[in-house]
Amino acid sequence: MSTIQSRSLYLLIAVLLFIGSRGAAQSTAADQNFKTIPQQVKTNAETKATNKANTVANNATDKVDTGLNKAYKGFVGMFKKKKKKDSVGAAPPPAPPSLVPVPPNADTTGSKKTGG
Repeated sequence: MSTIQSRSLYLLIAVLLFIGSRGAAQSTAADQNFKTIPQQVKTNAETKATNKANTVANNATDKVDTGLNKAYKGFVGMFKKKKKKDSVGAAPPPAPPSLVPVPPNADTTGSKKTGG
């Protein structure tokens, strides 16, 4: 073989080896990406399940808290003093003098007006 042909052959082999090694590195990276997909799917599913469980638990806790608050208020309400109702025949107590309504034409000064 001539020198030019052998150089071309060596150059061609070098280029093919370079492309082949580059392709192998790319396929290794692609293989790693494909290998991580199941783990990513598992992690995403676990995250979604945990979030859903937390939401359900929080809603249930809120409902229990609401029920307990109502029960507590009812329990405390049993011990509050209740106002006594007037008996049917008894008259209500008289109002204090300052709360007695004054008729609009009434003289509040105590003096008598003379017509004239």
